[in-house]
Amino acid sequence: MNDENLLKYFKHFNHPFYKKVDQITDEVKQMQIRKGAEKYSEPFTPSSWTGKELAIHALQELRDGQVYVVGLLERIEELEETLKFYANEENYEEDEFNMFAETPLVEYDRGKKARKILGGNHDH
Repeated sequence: MNDENLLKYFKHFNHPFYKKVDQITDEVKQMQIRKGAEKYSEPFTPSSWTGKELAIHALQELRDGQVYVVGLLERIEELEETLKFYANEENYEEDEFNMFAETPLVEYDRGKKARKILGGNHDH
């Protein structure tokens, strides 16, 4: 491997984002091992399963992952729509030609959209 490629690999392996990914996945790994230890008397042993059982279990886990990713996409869309509302400068302007819309939309909203997206009870 030449010096240029070595430098590229070094930059990738030591990139802060990838380090964050490693940290998060290590935390998830620990949580999953704890969960498995509480649920099962023995650690996972592939020889205790048939190939078909392993494949079906993997498919079930993949399906769960698909459901969570679609849920995540839905949340991202909600967050983006809320950000667009607050980023739209027109929502901060008074409408002098409409007697019912003299107050800017954000004054009516008063953060309601943000609190809805954040979830929980943020109304005070």
